[in-house]
Amino acid sequence: EGAFVDCSSLTNVTIPNGVTTIEKYTFGFCTSLLSIQIPNSVETIGIGAFSNCEGLTEMTLPNTITSINIDTFRGCTKLSDITLPNTLTHIGECAFHGCFHLKKIVLPNTVASIDRGAFSNCAFLTEITLSDSLTNIADDSFSHCMNLKEITIPDTVTYIGAYSFEGCINLKEIIIPNSVTYLGLKAFGNCPALE
Repeated sequence: EGAFVDCSSLTNVTIPNGVTTIEKYTFGFCTSLLSIQIPNSVETIGIGAFSNCEGLTEMTLPNTITSINIDTFRGCTKLSDITLPNTLTHIGECAFHGCFHLKKIVLPNTVASIDRGAFSNCAFLTEITLSDSLTNIADDSFSHCMNLKEITIPDTVTYIGAYSFEGCINLKEIIIPNSVTYLGLKAFGNCPALE
């Protein structure tokens, strides 16, 4: 836990094959970390494992990962490219909160739930492809994604939480399917561009 936290001069990491768990906050606040190689032996990534790694620009997660934990990439302000595995079923609370340079997200069709604030404050996010297995979009999931222009909600979704897309000021088009039975408070509040 926190094995390399605040190692501000650490720039490159290759995790050896055979490691199965990256504990919580292992690389938290490694602000100079530029690249990390994760082997297929890793099955679990702990809370905040890469949080505030401000130099990290890209990441590929192996096909052994099924869940992205709370705060995993929170505050990775330069992260612009992430490849999510086809085994992923769940994205945790604030997992990508404040990843300002993230421009595109493609959720594999295995993802069934997105927790609160998962992609909130991703200011440059312009394109999101949601999973065809998605049933739940939690509160604040995409709030303040200010450059998001359109979103199609798949017809598997039944729940859209409060403030889910609040403050998406450039959002022009939203398609909400008949499957949605709950639409939370201000889910699309302060979206002045909606037509």
